[in-house]
Amino acid sequence: EARDAHAGSIFALHLTPEGLLVSASGDKSVKIWDTAGGGLDHTATGEGHSDSIWAAQADGYKIVTGSIDQQVKVWDVGSGRLLNTLDDHMDAVYCLSFEGSRMLTGGGSALTMW
Repeated sequence: EARDAHAGSIFALHLTPEGLLVSASGDKSVKIWDTAGGGLDHTATGEGHSDSIWAAQADGYKIVTGSIDQQVKVWDVGSGRLLNTLDDHMDAVYCLSFEGSRMLTGGGSALTMW
């Protein structure tokens, strides 16, 4: 079933093992969807990104997003509350991957290990 999900283009999707879908967009928002219930659970809130979000990944506890604004943000998956902002990336963040406390971000010619 197709639905309008964001005001801008969707650039990143991640489905967690718990059945939550995280979507991130050119409208600078991160949304958490309940795939079992079929609807929007909540939208991440706080000092969000100032430009399009191109990367997102989640686990059962946190969502990590990367943006054209050169920042990486960590959100609480349950509440959508902003937990941390990492701003040492040298270029726009187009991709990221994390497992546990290890994280890599990439964009332009920069690869950053956090």
